[in-house]
Amino acid sequence: IKDEAYEARSGLESLLIDTFTLLKSQTASSSLYIHEIRNTLTAINNRMDSLESKIGGFEDQIGGIEDQIQELKGSVDQTHTQLNEKVETSNTLSATIKSRLQAWMSEVRLISLFKMADMNNPIQPMELGLLLTGSS
Repeated sequence: IKDEAYEARSGLESLLIDTFTLLKSQTASSSLYIHEIRNTLTAINNRMDSLESKIGGFEDQIGGIEDQIQELKGSVDQTHTQLNEKVETSNTLSATIKSRLQAWMSEVRLISLFKMADMNNPIQPMELGLLLTGSS
């Protein structure tokens, strides 16, 4: 019985040793996997931090661009107002020139009619009807 108990005990010890060896190897490989997972998560975390800082930089640039757009919009509005004022001034000046030219043309027509009628020669008879209307 002692021998059988010794053999059983020896068998249990070898089974326990094999089990502990298997657990130890599984624990070691699990530890390696966990270490790799930690490294991967750390790398992902670093990349996310880098991307967040880049996005923050882009947001700052976008804010600066929006400010520039507002400045340009104000400048365009001011230029538009100035152009409208100049167009209005030009329209007024054109109307003045037109009225002066019309008055001048009227004077030229009167002078031409006067000369055609030869009204400056008091000796000749005047037939204004023929000269002005083209009929007698």
